[in-house]
Amino acid sequence: RRLGEFGFTYVQTVLLLVVACYDLLTPKGKDKFYDLNALVIGCPIGIVGWCEALGCEFGYRRLGGHALYDATIPASMFAYLAIALAVQPPLGQGKELKTQ
Repeated sequence: RRLGEFGFTYVQTVLLLVVACYDLLTPKGKDKFYDLNALVIGCPIGIVGWCEALGCEFGYRRLGGHALYDATIPASMFAYLAIALAVQPPLGQGKELKTQ
């Protein structure tokens, strides 16, 4: 394989690592939603990106190729939103939202 074939995967991996390092170095505000974000948004996007790069000739293109990667981004964000809303206690039951 030529090095240029992994250009997309390289850029995508670097971007995910930058976001991960920033999140790890930000000490405050980490709660269950921090972990949920990594699990439901970060992991699927990273995995699908690598599947696209490594499996393009082996059938990934027939499954949708890059369109499948593009669809993973909003799908994982909507999944995160649905799970976060499902586990969040209703207002008035538990911690109140603080507005500044």
